[in-house]
Amino acid sequence: MHHLTLELADQWASHRLRWWAALLPNGLPLQALRGWAAVSPLLKVQDVIPVWPTWPTPVEAALLWDAKEQEAFANLSQETRVLVASDQALSLNSLTKCGSSGASVPSGAFEGLRFLHPAEAGLLNTLLPSFNHHPDPRAALCLVGQLAAPLQALWIWSQVLSAAGPCFGLPLICPEAELRRYKQLLVQQRQDTWLLPSMCAGGQLSVQDVHGTRIETASGPLTAGQLLCAEAAFLPPGFKLQLLVGDRVLPRFAKLSFLPDGPTYQIQVMRKAAALECAATPPPSGADTSCGGAPASTAPQQSAPEHEPDTRPATHQTPLDGLHEVGASDFLIWYGISLWIQSPLASAEFRLVPPCAATSLLQLLGEDMLLAAATVPVLPQGPLILIPFVSQGHWSLLTLCADPAGVVAVHWDGIPGRNTQPAKLLAQAFCQLEGACLLSFEDQAHWLQSDSSSCGVLLLAHAAALVLSAALPTLLDWALDFQRKFPPHLAFLQGLGGLSSEQERDLQALLVAKGVPTDVVSTRLQAAVAKIGPGPLALALQQRNPWQALKTCASKPSCMFRWIQADELQNHIELQAQKKFGTGVPKAKEKKARPSKRPLQAPLHVDPAQLRLAPGTFVSTSGSPLGQLAFTEVQAQATGICFCTATQAAPFVAQARNLSVDPLALITTAEIPAEQAGTARLSSIRYPAVFTPTDEAVLVAGSLLQLGDDDVQLAAANIAELDRIDTLVCRLNLYKEECTMPWDKVAEVRVSAHFRLHPLPHGLQRSSLVQLLKQWGWSGKPLQPDRGDSNGAAWLVGAACDPPAPALPLGTDYVLISKVRDIGGTTRPAPLPVYASLRTKKALLLDDDPDEAPADPWAGGSDPWSLARPPSAAASAPAAPSTAAVSKLAQIKADLKQDLQHLVNEQLEAKQATKPPPGLSEHDHRLHQLEVGLNEVRQQNSKFEGWFQSFGAKVSDQAQQIETLTGTVKEQHQELAKVRTDVQATVQSAVLSLQSDLSAQMTTQLAGQLEQIQSLFADKKLRAS
Repeated sequence: MHHLTLELADQWASHRLRWWAALLPNGLPLQALRGWAAVSPLLKVQDVIPVWPTWPTPVEAALLWDAKEQEAFANLSQETRVLVASDQALSLNSLTKCGSSGASVPSGAFEGLRFLHPAEAGLLNTLLPSFNHHPDPRAALCLVGQLAAPLQALWIWSQVLSAAGPCFGLPLICPEAELRRYKQLLVQQRQDTWLLPSMCAGGQLSVQDVHGTRIETASGPLTAGQLLCAEAAFLPPGFKLQLLVGDRVLPRFAKLSFLPDGPTYQIQVMRKAAALECAATPPPSGADTSCGGAPASTAPQQSAPEHEPDTRPATHQTPLDGLHEVGASDFLIWYGISLWIQSPLASAEFRLVPPCAATSLLQLLGEDMLLAAATVPVLPQGPLILIPFVSQGHWSLLTLCADPAGVVAVHWDGIPGRNTQPAKLLAQAFCQLEGACLLSFEDQAHWLQSDSSSCGVLLLAHAAALVLSAALPTLLDWALDFQRKFPPHLAFLQGLGGLSSEQERDLQALLVAKGVPTDVVSTRLQAAVAKIGPGPLALALQQRNPWQALKTCASKPSCMFRWIQADELQNHIELQAQKKFGTGVPKAKEKKARPSKRPLQAPLHVDPAQLRLAPGTFVSTSGSPLGQLAFTEVQAQATGICFCTATQAAPFVAQARNLSVDPLALITTAEIPAEQAGTARLSSIRYPAVFTPTDEAVLVAGSLLQLGDDDVQLAAANIAELDRIDTLVCRLNLYKEECTMPWDKVAEVRVSAHFRLHPLPHGLQRSSLVQLLKQWGWSGKPLQPDRGDSNGAAWLVGAACDPPAPALPLGTDYVLISKVRDIGGTTRPAPLPVYASLRTKKALLLDDDPDEAPADPWAGGSDPWSLARPPSAAASAPAAPSTAAVSKLAQIKADLKQDLQHLVNEQLEAKQATKPPPGLSEHDHRLHQLEVGLNEVRQQNSKFEGWFQSFGAKVSDQAQQIETLTGTVKEQHQELAKVRTDVQATVQSAVLSLQSDLSAQMTTQLAGQLEQIQSLFADKKLRAS
């Protein structure tokens, strides 16, 4: 249990000191709850409520102090009972007999003081202004005083979520940010919901649109919805409006502030999902269908009266299975809605317009009949007016709600856009008869039509939902059963409903554009309406991308439908290619076929300078991790490992000796053959590393050369033995739309990325892979096996976070983990010496060439010293060559040519001198060679004699120098002996003289002292006598 004490005044404008405790399960990472910091400066009441709002007169009267309360408050103490706006409010507790201290304000409607409104007290206690309070204001004020401050509860809960949320896969939140967001929401809701005194009398609004800023005048309170309705009257069909203050979109119920305190409101015009045509067309000849609502699962909670319609579900499995081909009449619609209106379960007061009256008015409007305002009110204010009508054979429901500001209209239809224009025309006609303004018009639907002739069933279900104020699923069952069991009768109006001719025409044009032949498009449309329903099809046509919405409707498990057949799609592709390029592609499938043999992959050569050691990959025999060394750092007494090529490691292999007593090794990027190892300690390994340009892990096959007394080895992890279980593969599809369980329970592991694990042991099953993921400490979910190769199997794993390392150990080998976007890998016929991802392979191939020598920075003439002086205009222009320079170059050229020719002639003459003269016989030729050899020997003898003579002279000189040195040494020896004798004599004479002097001095001192002693004894004898 964690607890702390929080003071609301540190963050808000009122005091409320509360002790909070959180009882949490043991094991959560939350250490302790921390208090919040106080804002500076502290908030005052006027910061939260700058102006006290105006409340209805009955509410103000109920909150006024009566005579007894005024007398009691005056006699209790001198403590003030009025809330001070320039200070913080005291703790707003429950309203007691003696009142709430410091919680009264002047009344705006009466003279005197009143208690705080529950919404005002709730805002000071950080309760949202949109909260629905008790109808009795004094009872609601008591309840508000007893509640705990939501801001304090939010602070405690956000700390718990911040600490424990990541353990359950929840995003990380900031408690301070949540406080700021909630306080901003409090202020915004107060601005949107409270009616201020300045709004009651009306005023001027500052409005800005695409044409600029203008001033609008209002005679009373004005909401955002009323302003937008007035502006929407000038818009063409297919557009809608939004009202913004800054970047915030105001809700339609937000009250607007007038100048000079009010802001500038921005009106933004936006295009609707689809612009609808205004022209009316005859009803379609095909049958109606609709998109279904939710299946019937629960019945209404209230007990039905005697004359209430029976809401029990029908005997069929779903409401959609029982829809039949019988249309609904005007009498059936009128009687079914009347039963619900007269039922005690009605949540409000309703008025029903007969269907024949609304349809007749619509026909008159179609004949351009002019309507004048009625002398008496047509639309009663307060009750909700239900207007069922049929247009072009399709039933839909129009509801009108009138108030002093205008009329709000809502159109309920199971086929979106089918009767929108007639319903809007009918609403404008009623407003014209009433003389009121049409504030807003909306299209809504609880259910979409999914079968022919069921528009009347959808109308009855929507009317019942409005009466009950709840769209219960059993209402659709009741409406279907009511239509089926209704007795036969004569009717003036009948409605079957379906797609309009415009909707059918748009859908057919879209199908033809996507490849459906023209002769079968009508049949295809009828099949789609029967399978999917007209409701979803009409809704899809209103989307921004209709084709994508249609494919989504046709891909649901309950209504799978193929819009375009395979042969139609192929013909459409060839036709589009012929239109675009002017020709067809013969035998396109054969050209796209994959070749029978895969091309050989280029060998990958890894630059050791681009490899980075993964931490903990190589260790010593004691288990200590080793670091990475550069090749220049490999020397005596070094420690670590170094990546190098086989050529760089060749001298160390040839020497085969250790350089350090510590662990030291060379790791090559290519394997060295065993016959080249000799006596060196060389072994073949497959090791992981990180390729620096792509920052991805690679597996490299190379050799490990030991250069230290302590061996270097790959780090091996303790992996449990994997169980091999015989399995049977089956596939089970679970659709989110049909699943009754919460989807977050089905998918416990959130998958945000797919990772490919390779190489894994062949035959690795899903259960074994789950054990591996747990041992690695990585939260992932195996998805499916991927295409492996001869190196090992591969699996696709989904996870929400990156793996602990790009290469994870698996026994004595490693598994590479790479993030993939396209599911599926490539196979290789033979293992490569370097295994890496596709991006790393491309980087290796592009970086395979040897590094170029560094370019001379001054080769282009960019001498840095040339910037020392700015070039002059004269120096910038090239100087013309002079005649003196030309003649000098010519002379140098001639001299060089002459010297070169002279040198060549001398070499030729020397070579010819050694050759025998021409015309000699073989015997003479041998004699000539012998003569030449003797001459060479004679010359060498002369050289040797010179060398011997010089050597003898050097030896004799050295002998003389040695004799001289010997004499000098003897002289030095004699001088040293003489010095030793002199030193001994001097020391001996000095010692003797010192001894005689010392003896004489001691004799003198002893004689003097003896005389002093004798004199002392003589004096003593005299004193004694």
